[in-house]
Amino acid sequence: MPAARFAGALFLALAWGRAQAPDLPAGKCRVAGQVVHFAAGTPLRKASVELKRFITEGGVSDSPSVANYSTTSDAQGMFSFEGVEPGVYWLYADRIGYLEQSYGAHEPLLKGTPLRLARGQNRTDLVIKLTPQSFIYGKVADEDGDIVPDAQVQVYKPTGMPGHKRFSVVGSAISQDDGSFVVGNLQAGRYYLSADQPHTVTMGPAEPAAARETFATTFYPNVADPAAASAVDVGAGAEVRGIEIRMRVARAFRIRGKALNTVAGGPAAQTYLKLTSVNRGYEPGHMDVGALTGSDGTFEFRDVAPGDYFVGIGALAFTATVTMVESGRPRPEIQTGPPPLIGRATVHVGEQDVDGLVVPLGEGALVTGTIRMAGEDPGKPSPWSALMLQPADGDGDDPVAAQVKPDGTFRIPRLLPSRYSIQVNGLADGVYVKSVHFEGRSIAGDELDLTSGAGGLLEIELSPNAAAVSGIVRGADGEGAAGATVQVCAGDDTVKYVSADENGAYRVSGLPPGEYRILAWEEVEPELSLDASFRAHFDAQAADVKLAERDHPTVEVKMIAREAIEAEAARLK
Repeated sequence: MPAARFAGALFLALAWGRAQAPDLPAGKCRVAGQVVHFAAGTPLRKASVELKRFITEGGVSDSPSVANYSTTSDAQGMFSFEGVEPGVYWLYADRIGYLEQSYGAHEPLLKGTPLRLARGQNRTDLVIKLTPQSFIYGKVADEDGDIVPDAQVQVYKPTGMPGHKRFSVVGSAISQDDGSFVVGNLQAGRYYLSADQPHTVTMGPAEPAAARETFATTFYPNVADPAAASAVDVGAGAEVRGIEIRMRVARAFRIRGKALNTVAGGPAAQTYLKLTSVNRGYEPGHMDVGALTGSDGTFEFRDVAPGDYFVGIGALAFTATVTMVESGRPRPEIQTGPPPLIGRATVHVGEQDVDGLVVPLGEGALVTGTIRMAGEDPGKPSPWSALMLQPADGDGDDPVAAQVKPDGTFRIPRLLPSRYSIQVNGLADGVYVKSVHFEGRSIAGDELDLTSGAGGLLEIELSPNAAAVSGIVRGADGEGAAGATVQVCAGDDTVKYVSADENGAYRVSGLPPGEYRILAWEEVEPELSLDASFRAHFDAQAADVKLAERDHPTVEVKMIAREAIEAEAARLK
């Protein structure tokens, strides 16, 4: 053996020996290993390493409840946990300039393989390979090539299927005085970029009516439609340079109106309003704009692109909403604390200014009600913790939570006119929501419609006779697939996610009677698994089950391999 290799091997052996040196209390475990660069294999010091308690989120791991542990890798990238309680863990590593990596995962930011430690067991051969974060460097210019400073640049990752693709923001930056920008902390993948002119809260006298132009939200390299944008492919640990976004100029319009205080009467003076895209969660480049009303309640939003918008104040802070067809605006600084008023109006901006918009602001809708177990007397405590009203997709407001009192009653004030899905959190095992009634009428799909602005009585009935399903997830080799993600769907909707335990076993409880489809994934991006049309490509590996009350069938599920997921995702790009 060459001298250099022998010296390196001797050093590594001594390092491992030092990691194993201390005597451990009886029954305790040792976990040790090394953090290295994913390609070069060079040691990485100062990496944060965490041993986190394995949680199946309703699965069936029989491991005892254990603590979490953390440490830092040394100059040789070595880490060690001494005196670890027996149990099942996730092992993670992270470092500045790198992406978080789970032990056993094939790429960053995905779940890895659960690590099971039997009583007195030592695992000292663990290697975690970290991938450097990737960067996109570029500049923002106008159509003539002149630089545009202070532009808001956003980087998106496409999700969903062709035909109804959605975008999620994964990074952002502000262009500097020379028009340059850099966005980091990216993993390998395909991205889209947009640039937008920043806007601040509108104050002061109104501008005279005139034809106006502004920088419109522009997608790389120089298009208004995100569907026509060019993708930027980024490799692992890569630095992509030379990206130039040429911002488009478009006609801009104005929204003028008056906010009314429906509680005290008269104008709502000195009130912060926000303009927000109705579909801000699903269309890229659409930001919020703020305006402050005058002493007479009047307001004005300037440089507004065509689109459909909400104008008003949200429930939890000074918030409101906007749907932009061609343009978006940066989010202004939002004050915290509950506002004295709440409300909003919807407005469409076409090819002309909007004048005379009236925004009524008041106390909002009040919903009161009860949650009780079927067949039991009102007021008897039932197993729940909180009620959540989640605004429907596109309505752009924050979820509203209400604590349920011991007698099962609740009160939810200050609700915007919107549609809400109803979620009862913290139900005991075996309990499900059997029925929901609002003002005496049954609610189909648990959707509460408050678009009229009126509140009312909400009655939720629980049942202790929920169904459950359990079983084993098996890989291609027929063995239990440790840590597989188990997804339970009803129609196009995802009902629950759980993780299979270290033996591939899973259990899902609290299911209402109905028909379900169960899938198990090796490693999958959540956005893909949530898309019903993507899941349909794996019907052959899904398991179907029909459940009645108190049913507890055992269902074996075939794991969908990572390679198959990646191949299908690549084919659909």
